[in-house]
Order: sequence, then C-alpha cells, then structure tokens
Amino acid sequence: QRECAALAAHEQTLGHHDTFDFPAFVMNLGHRKDRREHSEALFGALGFTNLIFPETILAADINFDDTIAQGWLTRASFNGLNDRVHLRKDSAKRAYVANTIGHLSALRQALESSSDVFVVFEDDLLPTASLFQIKQALRRLLAALTSQVSHHNTGTERLIDMLYLEYCYENCTHTPLLLLPGCRGMEGTYG
Repeated sequence: QRECAALAAHEQTLGHHDTFDFPAFVMNLGHRKDRREHSEALFGALGFTNLIFPETILAADINFDDTIAQGWLTRASFNGLNDRVHLRKDSAKRAYVANTIGHLSALRQALESSSDVFVVFEDDLLPTASLFQIKQALRRLLAALTSQVSHHNTGTERLIDMLYLEYCYENCTHTPLLLLPGCRGMEGTYG
C-alpha cells in the first residue's frame, strides 16, 4: 500500500499530460495479485494508460503432448529443452513452456490490435532509476521505434521493429537496454 501511495504521489509530480496510450501488456499470473497491484501502480506512474493483463497459463496446466498437438511446441524443440541443464526437471520445463505460450499469446493479441506500437512487460519489473529518468528514456526509445527511414528498395520502413528491454547478466552487445542497469555493451547507443 505504501508503494502504491508513493507512486501515485510521484505520478502527480510528473504530471498526467505525459502518457503512453498504446497497449502495454503485463504478464501476470492471476493468483499474484500483489504483482498486479505493483504493476498497475508502477506503469500508471510512468504514464501507461492502456494496461492489458492477458490470460496466462499455470505451469501445472501444461500437458506437453497437448502443447505439441496445438502447435505451440514441436517435438524437436521439446526434446531440445533437455539440453538446457536448468530445464531438465519437468516442473522447470512446464514453467518455461507456460511462460513462452503466455508471451506468444500476448504478442498475437497485440498484433491483432490496431496499434502500431505495443509493449510487453513482466509483472516483476523493478526500476533501477527514477521514474523521471525512465520516462525520458522511454520517450527516446519510442521515438526511435516509431521513426521511419527511407530504404532504397522498399520505400519507407521503420528504423526499429522491436526493442528487448531486459536486465542483462551477460554480454548483451546486441540488446538495446532501457537504462543499461547491468551491462554497458550498448551504452550511449540511444542517447
């Protein structure tokens, strides 16, 4: 409750006029009401006005044969999961597959919307900078995302199709980061 009140006060300080109206999908398991409340407060304070919490699947509800039959997973990719040490237990595989299906479902829903821009967040996002700094960085990145460039063969196309914003624990020189909290590989790339 204290976090929500602080974020609401911060939102008033930042002003309501600076909003992001495109769809913002937040991946949240239905039973994690605490994370949903955190996400609503955080993204509301950042100015996101179109939060969507898509339906997610619990790991316990994953049946691998059904998932393969429905086309979410191929037998070869399922077998490949065994090559990943951290996914050798069935419970870890189920969680990984449920998470992947949830993200793919959100992407499908976003692509079916009429919006040219959308974002997908996890519900456990913890900012590493002030909300003001994050809003500034989001504005810069969204300007780059929505910028168009002339291409000599196809006419006009987008400069960027997708941004992957993630805390990085490894060399991420190919990943543009919002605030570069753990990696310096892309520092300065977007201003």
